[in-house]
Amino acid sequence: ANVEVARFLLQEGLQDIRGVVFFSNNDKEMVLTRDARRPVPLAECALAPHQRFTFYDNAHTTGIDIEQAYLATAALTLGKDTTFRDAQQGAWRMRRLGI
Repeated sequence: ANVEVARFLLQEGLQDIRGVVFFSNNDKEMVLTRDARRPVPLAECALAPHQRFTFYDNAHTTGIDIEQAYLATAALTLGKDTTFRDAQQGAWRMRRLGI
């Protein structure tokens, strides 16, 4: 589940990040923070974009626009079965970085 990915990212690799944005099982934008046991809706989270990491699963790469920090760094992972369309949609989540 995406919440487990968010938990792993906070525990294992994102020391400077205070929260991870992810999509819940019912397609809601949620944030798991270091100091909370349960995720909260992104709309209720007080963390600024530079304090968050956003995790997009494959199902949520189309038509989703979550504000990112101005100087954010993005990574796009591809598998052998990733379609060109899915890769494009994932890359488009990074638009407006540095603008």
